[in-house]
Amino acid sequence: MSTESELNLFTEPGLIVAWAKHNLGIDTPNGEMSDDEIRRVIKWICLDASIDTGKVDGKYYVYRKVSVSLMLSIVLLVFPEFYERYQLAQWN
Repeated sequence: MSTESELNLFTEPGLIVAWAKHNLGIDTPNGEMSDDEIRRVIKWICLDASIDTGKVDGKYYVYRKVSVSLMLSIVLLVFPEFYERYQLAQWN
């Protein structure tokens, strides 16, 4: 597989956020989003895109390692001020 075709397997974080915002009906520009809007976007992404998010007892969501890594990566890359404000980090 060539490097160019390998790059086509990835999606930019900004596109994932745009996809989530569209599905949630959020039209606020990224830099002006409220903390609540950012939380809703990130939660939506992890519920729809992460392979290891699951439900316990049919109603409680459990975010495992892949989900948490996805959340933190997207927040850091797209919403760095939110990341810093809440001092987010993952320690494995």
